[in-house]
Amino acid sequence: MIGYSQRLENLISQYDEDSQIIKADRLIMEHYPKVFLLSAASSFEQGIKRQLSRYYSHNLATLSPCLQQIANRQTNKPFQDKLFAKLKAYSNTSSGLETLDAQDFFNCFSNENLEQVVMRFFQNILAQSKNNLMSTIDSYKRLLSATPDDSLITLKLKNEEIFDIWKSTTYDSSKESYLALKLRRNKIAHEYFAVSDTFNDIRKFYYQSFFFVLALEQGILSLSGGHSEQV
Repeated sequence: MIGYSQRLENLISQYDEDSQIIKADRLIMEHYPKVFLLSAASSFEQGIKRQLSRYYSHNLATLSPCLQQIANRQTNKPFQDKLFAKLKAYSNTSSGLETLDAQDFFNCFSNENLEQVVMRFFQNILAQSKNNLMSTIDSYKRLLSATPDDSLITLKLKNEEIFDIWKSTTYDSSKESYLALKLRRNKIAHEYFAVSDTFNDIRKFYYQSFFFVLALEQGILSLSGGHSEQV
């Protein structure tokens, strides 16, 4: 698996196919960035909240004071929704300043050093993914050296483009990319924001950010008595 989910990878492939045959100014192409943004951000949110719900159920008796306060807050929202909001991604409507900050979220797990756990998972997932992708690229090169094929050339170039993104991806850039996606998703949902980013802009955010999301999910899972999953 290259990305976070096969459904999102299928959407990228569909865009690539349509961009070859449909004019860029057609309405269907103009909607692609928004559709992909909403799909990626929603998939990430569902995955993170699923692990937060599991953590809450497994650790009710040992919640930190911060998490107890969040759980006891009188709202109609479930625990995972209230805690997910601590991954801050919003813009101030009066000043226009943006806030992208996960520190309050991680502070709630200070007794378990969640961010340190997540950073270890991140490094392992990124290294393994880069090795797997390089092996895939090498296999395409071997096949092309024997039999030139346009479809294989396209696949090789696509994977090389992804690998270039991953080479410059760090824990901080992955985290910031995720929060940037969340910010844009929130703007669309709450302010009817028109996406100014291109599909390729959103795709780059996606390919950087899913490492942070996967590591965060696995970090929370490890605190819930679960076993980490191989990428």
